[in-house]
Amino acid sequence: MKQCKIQGKMNKESGGFTMGGMKTACITGLTGQDGSYLAKLLLDKGYRVVGVRRRTSTDNLWRLRILGIAEHENLEIVEGDITDLYSLLNIFKKYNPQEVYNLAAMSHVGVSFEQPKLTWDVTAQGAINVVDAALLNDPNTRVYQASTSEMMGSHFEEYTEYEVWSTDCLGNAVYRWDDTKSIYQNPDTPTGWGLTGKERTVKIQSEDTKMDGNSPYGCAKFAAHNYMRVLRESNQSYVCCGILYNHGSPLRGENFFERKVTKYVGDLCNFIYKNLGNAEDVVFMDENLELNGVLFPKLRLGDLSTYRDMGHSKDYVKAMWAMLQQDEPEDFIICTGETFQMKDIVNEAFTFVGLDYKDYIVIDPKFFRPREVEYLRGDCSKAKAKLDWTPEYTMSQMIQEMVDHDLEWASEGRNYG
Repeated sequence: MKQCKIQGKMNKESGGFTMGGMKTACITGLTGQDGSYLAKLLLDKGYRVVGVRRRTSTDNLWRLRILGIAEHENLEIVEGDITDLYSLLNIFKKYNPQEVYNLAAMSHVGVSFEQPKLTWDVTAQGAINVVDAALLNDPNTRVYQASTSEMMGSHFEEYTEYEVWSTDCLGNAVYRWDDTKSIYQNPDTPTGWGLTGKERTVKIQSEDTKMDGNSPYGCAKFAAHNYMRVLRESNQSYVCCGILYNHGSPLRGENFFERKVTKYVGDLCNFIYKNLGNAEDVVFMDENLELNGVLFPKLRLGDLSTYRDMGHSKDYVKAMWAMLQQDEPEDFIICTGETFQMKDIVNEAFTFVGLDYKDYIVIDPKFFRPREVEYLRGDCSKAKAKLDWTPEYTMSQMIQEMVDHDLEWASEGRNYG
């Protein structure tokens, strides 16, 4: 195990480290997508970061290497398991972190139906272990818990938006959607805003939307989320939850939907290139593609009719950090505020390389969930107002970045993990 090069001073009361003005943060789930980006963010801000990872027989630090922080002098990687309260107490006692970010979970929704007990032990009980160990070590520790939009289940709120129009300085018509029937007076145009007559119903989720969960994963996350609320309200502990909507990045695990799609696009383009052909030469079969006598499997996907609010992990970890810097702990929805059908996300990846996704996929009932969350679109207005946080990436930008990454890795023959 790599040893931290920084010389800390032992705190006689706690037995932990104080770093002479340098904050110490502990991250569970360090080696995952969010854990890696968060570690990079905190290191850039001058933190000492203690990252907890499960003992494994394989090297799982590839994300940290991509970000250039695997050997950072202020990063200490320790082995621990959030299902083991004693191991967490030992870690927190030794390093005495001022901030704890619990990102560890069994986070594959589909798998949670097949392994509900493991999902509960890690995602619910594990989260309870983390916060209990952190507060037992030091009641003043600030704790962030990663919640999820999967807790929303089938619930949302509805309101009506109306299309309004005005003219710009060149006399061109400008249109937008607004949630009231008021005609706004624009100081730049004497005509103000007028109604076009069009309207649409908007479905959205906020921090006040009812939650329950439509999967073992969603239920386990909701249990942990509710436990954090009870601690905060009864003990005045600084515990808060980020209700994160779907988010990806080039560091996303390959079993997740968006990475499965973008990795396939990278592999497909590499297959066409290596076989000295182009997309027009591909012969389409029921289950496979054929190019110059070589077969390549089609991409097998599940339900593409559901809606998801999709952002970028690099944006979302900034909100995690901001939550622990507030005077009072609160829960926040972190999202883009835009929603897309899953088929739109697939289309974005294939269109980016000039292909029609319908030619390359097979809808496989094996990938349908027993119970689905049909519609997710978050309202992040609270985070924008109180955290001064705004997502920088759109869904399209995030998917295109992932495709670029996967094209490069496919051409170099590199694998994840």
